[in-house]
Amino acid sequence: MLRCITIDKAHEHKNYLSRGEQVLAKETSELIRRKDDISNNESNLSQILSNYPQYAHAHKNKGLVNLGLNDQHQVIKYYDQLLQINPNLAEVYRRRGKLREDLGDYQGAIEDYNQALRINPLLTKAYTNRGIVFSAIGEYQQAITDFSHILQLNPNDACAYYNRAVAYYKLGDYDRALKNYTRALLNNPNLIEAYVSRGSLRIELGDKWGATEDYIQAVRLNPDFAANPKTSS
Repeated sequence: MLRCITIDKAHEHKNYLSRGEQVLAKETSELIRRKDDISNNESNLSQILSNYPQYAHAHKNKGLVNLGLNDQHQVIKYYDQLLQINPNLAEVYRRRGKLREDLGDYQGAIEDYNQALRINPLLTKAYTNRGIVFSAIGEYQQAITDFSHILQLNPNDACAYYNRAVAYYKLGDYDRALKNYTRALLNNPNLIEAYVSRGSLRIELGDKWGATEDYIQAVRLNPDFAANPKTSS
């Protein structure tokens, strides 16, 4: 599955904190760096966040590494605290879900993505993430539903077409897979994964000429592909 950088990372480090968020970030950072008493730190963190509930969304605008939170489990605890203060932060649920996904807790990730979407049904990143998790556990039809929902919100989302194509491929629906790879490339002609995957599918369908054209285009976009070809589907 393809998690486009433009969908998931583009704004993570480009925004600046407000003055109030800077205060929260500074106090939190200083607290986290003091590791002498974890239980006391957690209590203090709760107090700090309670003092600045209006800035509990600070994590959305600044990488948590800058807050001194370098461990995934530690970041999850931080998100837990934020959600205790304000349980309506859809983006916090989504980010916690992504961490749980990375840790292999797929059910926990799905629960967080579900909650994020209950709060904000327009949060396309949550649909993307949940669809990828559904695919990872073999629930391809549910993944297709999520990617289709993204396309209802944004009919030009090349990554959603690509991911839906992969799910159709896994289900053995090669016709829909081929059409979705093609739609992905119509919306993003530089999506090398789609050329590679469509080329592999065309080989399976006996279309060697079409596959050759796709691989040639993949090489044009990334010459390294010729030395180390691999498929994404």
